[in-house]
Amino acid sequence: MQARQRPYVALEQEFRDGRLSPRTVLEECIAAIEACETEIGAFAHLDLAAARDQATAATARWQRGEQRSAIDGMPIGVKDVIDTYDQPTEYGSRLFAGHQPVADAACVHALREAGALILGKTVTTEFSGAHPGRTKNPHDTSRTPGGSSSGSAAAVATGMVPAALGTQALASVIRPASYCGIYGYKPSAGGLNRGGVLDVNSQSVLGTLAATLADAWAVAVAIATRAGGDPGHGAVRGTGELRPTQPQRIGFLPTPDWSSAPDDCRNQLTDLLTRLTDTGSNVAWEAADLTELNDSLGDVAESYLGLTGYERRWPLQAYAAVGHDKLGERTVGRLGNRGAYSEDDYRAAVAARHRLRQDFAALRGDYDVLITLASAGPAPAIEGGTGPVAFGSHATFLGVPAVTVPGLVSQGLPVGIQLIGFHDCDHELLDHAAWLDTWLRAQ
Repeated sequence: MQARQRPYVALEQEFRDGRLSPRTVLEECIAAIEACETEIGAFAHLDLAAARDQATAATARWQRGEQRSAIDGMPIGVKDVIDTYDQPTEYGSRLFAGHQPVADAACVHALREAGALILGKTVTTEFSGAHPGRTKNPHDTSRTPGGSSSGSAAAVATGMVPAALGTQALASVIRPASYCGIYGYKPSAGGLNRGGVLDVNSQSVLGTLAATLADAWAVAVAIATRAGGDPGHGAVRGTGELRPTQPQRIGFLPTPDWSSAPDDCRNQLTDLLTRLTDTGSNVAWEAADLTELNDSLGDVAESYLGLTGYERRWPLQAYAAVGHDKLGERTVGRLGNRGAYSEDDYRAAVAARHRLRQDFAALRGDYDVLITLASAGPAPAIEGGTGPVAFGSHATFLGVPAVTVPGLVSQGLPVGIQLIGFHDCDHELLDHAAWLDTWLRAQ
């Protein structure tokens, strides 16, 4: 089985005239689950009976012309750090086995209002951290699907769902999308409401993973228009439709991790950029401002893990106090290092992040989009963990939107192309990504 190639949001007319129905789409997803789930292990929990009832109701709404939104009836996977009132939320940890929230997270409530079906909870790393879950990469089950939105990425890649929710504190939407050959969208910081989501670090975001860019964007817009952004932040803005727009000014951002990527990935990306110049786009290869940005990213690279780890002292310390023996080895290891990062270190990291975000915002008038790799090569062996955060973490620290577009291949496995935009310019970034995606498919 493989990811659905046609966007769910492109099926509206067929739903209206009865040639297709949300119930039919759901049954296709269930067939993929029956074919793949035992081997891939993308879901922590499934509720197929409820999904069938909801799909039947959505089918009737479409036929009456009373659909709630373009994603009415869409089956969606929800990362298991996001609360659902009718399905367990276990945060990828034995400590919370059987835990049942009493209310939905803001994003889940919004999706239900839009008519979407919450098909199940997808496997995550423990507390969205480093201790991996059981999910395998659909392209090679000896390799990791990435983390921590591992189950969401694998479920989409196998056609079990058209779209799924993930979260990203470092690289956990961009990287698994790259490893699994699908689309991943990480919004601007604060752009989607994280109420009821465990992953609430200061640079974390709620994101979407999907088989098509159109569906990734439509799901995000459905949440933004109904639940808004994080407190103190404006929600992602834009309509649910993409307008493919060629970027005229492209900046090549190798990032400080460039040398860690395999030669074939670097060569493919540079060749891609060369071909883009033939289409009329102006590509800046070694502009002074991008070189300075690259150097600045290298200077703060150590801050990524330190800052996030410091903010995760709670709740991890509280969890360890009541159930240390139920925590994964890597989670316990992180607790052991909690004293290595001081309050002064944390303050310095937050200040450095603020300065860097200001400097990056000043580049908005010079570039439409920046391009780099979405991961440091293809998915590594599963024994090594969830893979390096290289490439995927920089947009997180900058607080800006990023998108993974499939397009490269290394060792016979997918590697994504990452487009990075500017804060609160998410719709523009997605429009540029839509153009690139269409262009790549025509090559």
